Amino acid sequence: MKKQFLTVICIIFISFSYGQNKGYLVAYPKPKDAIIRLDTTKIIPYKASQIDTGQYILKAWAPTYNLFIDTISISNNQYTHSKFKLRHTNNYLKYRAAVRKQKRGFRITSGATLIFAGLGIALHTKTIAFEKDAKSYKASYLGGVSLNDIEKAKADYKKSLDDFKSYRTYRNTSFIAATGIGIIGGYLSYKYYKNHQVEYKEDVPQLSSITPSFDPISNTGTLTAIFLIK
Repeated sequence: MKKQFLTVICIIFISFSYGQNKGYLVAYPKPKDAIIRLDTTKIIPYKASQIDTGQYILKAWAPTYNLFIDTISISNNQYTHSKFKLRHTNNYLKYRAAVRKQKRGFRITSGATLIFAGLGIALHTKTIAFEKDAKSYKASYLGGVSLNDIEKAKADYKKSLDDFKSYRTYRNTSFIAATGIGIIGGYLSYKYYKNHQVEYKEDVPQLSSITPSFDPISNTGTLTAIFLIK
């Protein structure tokens, strides 16, 4: 009877101790959809995960990002908050630079086209204004009474007419330039785009790190290999 009683106490004590040796981990990765593993346990981001107390290796990975590795300690009945930011792989950064370079021609062409088109619209507004002035001064000198009024209206009419013709030429040139740049520049940019296609190839989402170490005290060597499974 005494032996059974002691056995029950031991079981209760072990169960109580086991239940107490747990803590919580909340991971805050960036990007938010990163895959996270604590040793072999998958961790859901932004949610508290109950973990046995101890020290763990936290690994996080997401497409286009480098593998993130950190050491995490879980304390009894404590919340451990881990905030980290993954960095893009060099392969992805090179890909993004190539895409920007590929689209540069379109951006330059579009910008130049818009500038000349905007200039053409502004010149068109001025052209219309000078045309209206010329018509108004013409009506003034045709219906003038005094010689001075007629001569002044004629001079104003001639000046407005000259301005109208000049701005009409500038306007037409701007619209022609905008059209030419849009067509020719767009075609050349498209040809460059077709001939310089870039493709992103995802780095293998698996870590294989083999690290040798030697303990001079015990004269023993170890070979540690860490793998991240998809």
